[in-house]
Amino acid sequence: MNTLIYEFNPDGSKRPVWLLVDFDRGLINDQHTTLYVDTSTFGKGFVGDLDDDMNRCTVELGDLVSGEAESQFGINLLTVKGRVAGSYDYIDQFVVQVADIVQVMVFNKRLFE
Repeated sequence: MNTLIYEFNPDGSKRPVWLLVDFDRGLINDQHTTLYVDTSTFGKGFVGDLDDDMNRCTVELGDLVSGEAESQFGINLLTVKGRVAGSYDYIDQFVVQVADIVQVMVFNKRLFE
């Protein structure tokens, strides 16, 4: 399950920072160019609880695309693969900044209808 990671603001309130997206290498082959992520369900965790034994790959804003549904965004696997020497073999999770997800998901909304 994907996990939304929070940190604490100075006033003690929580703010979401990252979404950790579980990556199942067995479900991806060379035909897949986009991994779509549903944001409607996720676990929750805190920055201090991150497991250091996981192999994670940062997903940049330029790697993100609009989703097929309002609750989705996509990760362009081709651009990610180019940064990780052409292999997903060591990736367990993708790390995506929540601010980047919000920026891309605005395009999923039908703002001007």
